[in-house]
Amino acid sequence: MKRIITRMTSAILAIVMLLSATACGANINAIKLSSGYTGNVSRTTVVSQDQKSSVIGFAAEFFSQLSKTQDGNVLVSPVSLLYCLTLLANGADGNTLKQIEDTVGMDLDDLNRFAAAFSESLYNGDGCKVSLANSAWIKNDPALVVEEGFLQANADWLDAEVFASDFGEETLKDINSWVSENTDGMINNVLESIDPGMLMYLINTLLFDSEWETKYKNSQIKDEVFTNYDSSTTSVNMMSSKESIYYSYGAAQGFAKKYKGGAYSFVAILPDENVDIYDFAANMDADFFNNYLKSGKYGEVYAKIPEFKFESELIELNEILASMGMEDMFIQSKANFRKMGHYGDLGLMVDFISQKTVIDVSRNGTKAAAVTIGGIKATSIPRDEVHYVYLDRPFVYAIIDTNTNIPLFMGITANL
Repeated sequence: MKRIITRMTSAILAIVMLLSATACGANINAIKLSSGYTGNVSRTTVVSQDQKSSVIGFAAEFFSQLSKTQDGNVLVSPVSLLYCLTLLANGADGNTLKQIEDTVGMDLDDLNRFAAAFSESLYNGDGCKVSLANSAWIKNDPALVVEEGFLQANADWLDAEVFASDFGEETLKDINSWVSENTDGMINNVLESIDPGMLMYLINTLLFDSEWETKYKNSQIKDEVFTNYDSSTTSVNMMSSKESIYYSYGAAQGFAKKYKGGAYSFVAILPDENVDIYDFAANMDADFFNNYLKSGKYGEVYAKIPEFKFESELIELNEILASMGMEDMFIQSKANFRKMGHYGDLGLMVDFISQKTVIDVSRNGTKAAAVTIGGIKATSIPRDEVHYVYLDRPFVYAIIDTNTNIPLFMGITANL
């Protein structure tokens, strides 16, 4: 059964005052249609070993490929990207779907079940907040037909909110407001404008906000030097501590510092001297990441972490995703999103997938956020010795869920 969004919106507009169909939390004027798509599937909080392996493999490959194209500092969220791809996959079919499944290492059913289980398993407690949010924004256009099965699957497995609007200036404000609300104000004005040809936006946000398990005392923070990628130096607030987990594998060593509650850790990966940070990151595959984390052992680690903040630009990921094996979704003659819907006699395709991230690592803890947006258009064709690890030169890091070792964020700090 198909549903024409404009007709559905007209019906809901008549009872919007009774159903409070407009969005909660953020100040949003778009009509919220999610009440018609409540989740009705059985969920679990258990992420299987196969799912963990697949996601870590996908995360490592994504980080590796992106590192080849960037300079300066880098921060990505493999998890946020994976959720956005899951939103898309629920509308994909044929080779377009197969390419997504092959790249993430899971079929659609497994991908949906992982998304639901991982969301449910995320630890939240005193001094530690982690949240995921998903939404679909649909243009009120009489020619746009959206499949109910697509919206229902994203509601069932990802709790996706669905909004309908005219994609004018108010929609731009609404989307930016929704993203800001779900990233606790860390990401604002993610979109500067709305392309007149855009028919749908599929959006994921990820927010991580946690205190350290053991906070730094003032006596542990000193003004020290960080040597940047280009050998210049920057004076930074260096946080010193003694940690208990030491990693050493290949051409790198590091440590883990736990966040409050113990469910998440900051994992530092410091390459050997004279190893180029970008070449190192570009060669960090899943085997390296898994073996690095498996190398962890108890021991005294005298560690230093600089306080730092970083905010990325909104990075378009089309070419990177295509190089990973997902190219059809971006090609008019090959994109197959028939399970998502159509625009008149035309099919749908992905115009862009972009991600923006921000992180603040301080003496109190870490706060980080990510947003991944997929824009849909019509086609024109139907991881007991004493060790010292000082992060005073370029390093790689990850914020991981310690139950699954899945990295929520992965980054390179090359310059401060």
